[in-house]
Amino acid sequence: MILVSEVDLKEALLPVTKANRMIVFVFLTFFAVLVGLSHVHSRRTTSLIRRLTENLRRALDDSRYKGFELDQLNLELSQKIKQTETLAEELRLSQQYVVQLIDSLSPGVIGLDINGRITHFNRSFREMFQVTDLNVGDDFFQSLPWLNDRELELAFENTVLEGKPQQIAKKTLSFRPDEYFRFSLFPIFDGKGQIQGVSCLIENITEREKLQQQLAEYEKLSALSQLALGAAHEINNPLQGISSFLETMQEQAKEEKEKEEIALVLENISRISETIRGLLNFARPSPPQFTKINLNQLIEETLSFLSHQPIFRKVRIEKAFSPSLPPITADLNQIRQVLTNIFINAAQAMLNGGDLKVATSKVKFREFVQIDITDNGCGIPPENLNKIFDPFFTTKKSQGTGLGLSISLSYIKNHHGEISVQSEVGKGTTFTILLPIRQTGRGNIQEGEIIS
Repeated sequence: MILVSEVDLKEALLPVTKANRMIVFVFLTFFAVLVGLSHVHSRRTTSLIRRLTENLRRALDDSRYKGFELDQLNLELSQKIKQTETLAEELRLSQQYVVQLIDSLSPGVIGLDINGRITHFNRSFREMFQVTDLNVGDDFFQSLPWLNDRELELAFENTVLEGKPQQIAKKTLSFRPDEYFRFSLFPIFDGKGQIQGVSCLIENITEREKLQQQLAEYEKLSALSQLALGAAHEINNPLQGISSFLETMQEQAKEEKEKEEIALVLENISRISETIRGLLNFARPSPPQFTKINLNQLIEETLSFLSHQPIFRKVRIEKAFSPSLPPITADLNQIRQVLTNIFINAAQAMLNGGDLKVATSKVKFREFVQIDITDNGCGIPPENLNKIFDPFFTTKKSQGTGLGLSISLSYIKNHHGEISVQSEVGKGTTFTILLPIRQTGRGNIQEGEIIS
């Protein structure tokens, strides 16, 4: 057994002890360095965190400020939106008012751009031309063929090119040849003074034209009144002399045939006097002289007289009188003149011969008698039906004055009666006259025997 001494053991452990010390020194040194590095790093991290915190605080402050600004902007935006909505509502109401204002205008209004496309139109325009499928953006001249007219196109082009209003004072359209229209075209400018469209006003001036024509006719009637007054003096005086001479001849005549011929001439003279009187009454109406009249007998006598006229030689007369027709209160001469005018018109419509039917009847449930006068002549064109009672309107050219039916209408109205006409070209015409049986409230009725 080998024994090792304590000194030798210490010497033997001396290197280990040194190594331990070295390790401890290195560890302490590394730990010190590590602690130093940690301290340095900790300070840097703390500084960075502090800067980040500061930046975050600044960002939060800035965010709060931006949020406040955003709230202010949102508030202002909300106010602007409300203002915009208010302005939009006011604009809508204003546009609605303008549309209603345009719709309320009696003339037809239609707006066009410079290319002739429709931008707006009002209710009167649709009603005036009975348009149901018109749309904004349609071509004006193509969508409405009856307005595809060169004169209107030229007026539109001149309005666009010159920037000045144009007008067509009076114009008829193909689909309404009996009506008159006035076209007024006005340029529409934008804010820069550039023309951007045309507004067209269309007026139906038919009634105005009729009034002007009636005024012209009244002026004619005024002249006719003066002429009639002179004619009554210049014609009646010689007629009275002729009538007196013929009456003397009739008294001296020995043969019955000669007396009948003179009587026929005297009757014609009487008719001439009555015609002149009727012309005077038309130009300067006088109250009718009412008496009791047997209407059937008056028609019979009127037809009997006219049947001897050359124009009635080829006319077959058919009478359908009501045997129970009551006598009426009327002016004998005026009613006879009305019948004569209508009978002659019927005969003139049947120059090659035809049938003339005259019927009388009592109107059911009314205190009126009715006279129907029917011929199978040439008929009256539809466009003339509403004109035949106008003064001086005639289709007979040099053969008529155009006063016969005007006088007849005047006489019927004097009796508070009615007169109407139905006609078909190539088939014939029917005049219907309604006359009251009694003239109530009229003070100039002569009582006595029934006269024909």
